[in-house]
Amino acid sequence: STRGGRLTVGLGLAADFAADRIRLGEESADPSPVLDPVALPAEGELALPEWGIVVAIRTETDRGGRPRERGEDPHEAAFDSDRLPDMLGVRSRRPGDRVPPEGMMGRKRLQDFFVDTHVPRWRRDRVPLLVAGGDVLWVIGVRRDRRYLASGTGRTVVVRVRHDAPFHPHRAPAGREVGSAARQSSSETT
Repeated sequence: STRGGRLTVGLGLAADFAADRIRLGEESADPSPVLDPVALPAEGELALPEWGIVVAIRTETDRGGRPRERGEDPHEAAFDSDRLPDMLGVRSRRPGDRVPPEGMMGRKRLQDFFVDTHVPRWRRDRVPLLVAGGDVLWVIGVRRDRRYLASGTGRTVVVRVRHDAPFHPHRAPAGREVGSAARQSSSETT
């Protein structure tokens, strides 16, 4: 298929295809094991080595009515504290997850969102999601839920994520990936 798929190439290897990328890896290896949810502290920093990220949370008070701009920093998200439904956590996707993404109307199934943003099938279970209650607040590094975004007044919870290992929602967690994304990542490191 031109949209994606998996092909066994022999010698215990398989090739996964997505858009303009190919990932070569072991045929028997689970390409993206689902990771357990993790509760986050109200303030402070927490390393999540199984996710390859460090999450820092802080509270700000009254930004003078100036809300954060859309796309201001892909590694940071700010939410109105009073509107958050529950404690924050990080988890992988679950069947039926929906998100009303910032900059879009209505709600979108997370599965459809991943397809529309060209996140390869083998990465989808490893994309970290910031959640509160049953709601996905942030597809980390990609898009935020517009319902909880900081308005600039009152208490704001600011979440900043830094990656311990090179991370990109479109790249493979294991195996060797070739294509335009792999060429771009190799040029970024030089």
